[in-house]
Amino acid sequence: MKLVLKQVFSINNTENCISLDEFLLSNIDIAGAIVAKEITKNKIATICVKEFNILNDIKSNEIVEFHAKVVKQGNTSIATEVNVFSNDILCAKATIVYVCIDDNGKSVNI
Repeated sequence: MKLVLKQVFSINNTENCISLDEFLLSNIDIAGAIVAKEITKNKIATICVKEFNILNDIKSNEIVEFHAKVVKQGNTSIATEVNVFSNDILCAKATIVYVCIDDNGKSVNI
């Protein structure tokens, strides 16, 4: 598993206030997509969040690291696992599945 993304979780800006779970899921999707795109040149789309668990709280203004790896590769789909750390503590983990698509949104081989 490798570090693919770092973000600061901030809830101080009320105009862009998002919850912890929204922050995590959004960035987990990005982190998983980064490692999935290393396998294919095709476009990808998120088709399934198989697992999403928040294990520990993250405080505002903490640096959050997203580590990801590919765990399964099919003919048209790629499953990734993402672990989220803050202060070297595992705070969340997820498994996300992406499908390779063409310009018309139809699935294609990896």
